[in-house]
Amino acid sequence: MDAVVDLEGLPWQELATGARAKVCLRGAQRVRLAEFVDGFVEPDWCTAGHAGQVLEGACTLLTRTSEQRLEAGDVISIQPGEECAHKAVLGPGDRVLLLLFENV
Repeated sequence: MDAVVDLEGLPWQELATGARAKVCLRGAQRVRLAEFVDGFVEPDWCTAGHAGQVLEGACTLLTRTSEQRLEAGDVISIQPGEECAHKAVLGPGDRVLLLLFENV
């Protein structure tokens, strides 16, 4: 069993305008290195759960009831479900690089 995820060796996958990711899927666990840049707009609320860390840059995490600025070094833990629906919002010139761990 190889426990190391070689993010450097994984190709970037374009997800949408302003969004790309490197993805490693092992069983029911997904590791993603995700980059979002100015111009990325989430079309809908995300109800998936995420845990991870902001490696570089910054963005705003918008929920239905609040907003919070995420910056390099911040660790996130978002539970799945409609009550925790969220969106990443990037302002002019913003860029954020996130390392995310997700159950699929």
